[in-house]
Formats: sequence, C-alpha cells, structure tokens
Amino acid sequence: ATHTATREEAINLGKSISDSITDSTPDIDVALFVPYVFIEATHTAVGETLMVGAEGVCPEIKGAFTGAVSATMLKSIGVQWALA
Repeated sequence: ATHTATREEAINLGKSISDSITDSTPDIDVALFVPYVFIEATHTAVGETLMVGAEGVCPEIKGAFTGAVSATMLKSIGVQWALA
C-alpha cells in the first residue's frame, strides 16, 4: 500500500495509476481510495479514468458528529465507494 500524506502525493499517485490504464488494459474497474481532504483534487486530476473513493465513512446518516464524514456528504461530491 502507498500512503498519501499530501495533496500532491495523492494527485501524483492518481495520475500514475490513470496513465497506466490504456486501450489495451483489460476491461476492469480501478479505484483509488484517498484521505477525505484529497478526494476532489485527485478526482479532478484523473477524470473518469478511475474511481476515486474515500478511505472511510461514518455509519451515521444524520446528525452532528464532529470530524465524521457521512455517505450523504461523500455522495454530494461524487464519491460512490468507501473502504469502511
């Protein structure tokens, strides 16, 4: 596993993976899971070549949970996948 500690690292990792997906790549789905704060920047950098997901999601649907990110919040920025 590669750790992304900065926005630049997340973008570079995403671009590296995205660049390796070509017309000759088998018909597979590829996803990259990055820290919340890097999701939008990474998604912008890779476009639709691969899916960008969240590393985690809060199980609560509604309510105020300091620091937690809900599935509704993630969905609102186009995230469809989370690891946990």
